[in-house]
Amino acid sequence: MRKLFLAITVTILFFSCVQGTGKTGTEVIKEGNKLTMVSTDTAKLSKLIDIATHKPMHVKFKYVFFDNSGKDKRVTIPGPSDYYLQAVLQFDSSTFKNLEDKYYNVDYLPPYYDRQTFKFDWLDNDTRQELLKTDTSYHGTPGFFFGKSTKLWVLKNKILLVDGTN
Repeated sequence: MRKLFLAITVTILFFSCVQGTGKTGTEVIKEGNKLTMVSTDTAKLSKLIDIATHKPMHVKFKYVFFDNSGKDKRVTIPGPSDYYLQAVLQFDSSTFKNLEDKYYNVDYLPPYYDRQTFKFDWLDNDTRQELLKTDTSYHGTPGFFFGKSTKLWVLKNKILLVDGTN
């Protein structure tokens, strides 16, 4: 009886730990009106920003959505919903060069983004080290190709991206 109880408990714990992780490398956590998704699925990211023109080889992103529509009983007065997106987009060298060539022909004022904005807590160590080694005089670039409010930090064949309403 004790072994049966232990087996059932271990099985329940196992399935509760893997809940929310799909085959596409996506983890979704819902807490009240807050939805957090961490994913490596390019198709899911393409629903959030336009990556059709400059399609990355690999992505990893964290998307946080606050549903303030009033559908959740926690919000009594509906209001605008908020979201926050952090992403790493990795490109092959020819796509990245094409992106750079088009970008450097755009006339813009430097936005002066802080590199700390792009130091995501979920970054892999290699990307974090590459970010920390970037030139301190570089202050990021506006995301002309990914949306008006998008902020970018350019690394070698990678772009760190931040977007959101808050």
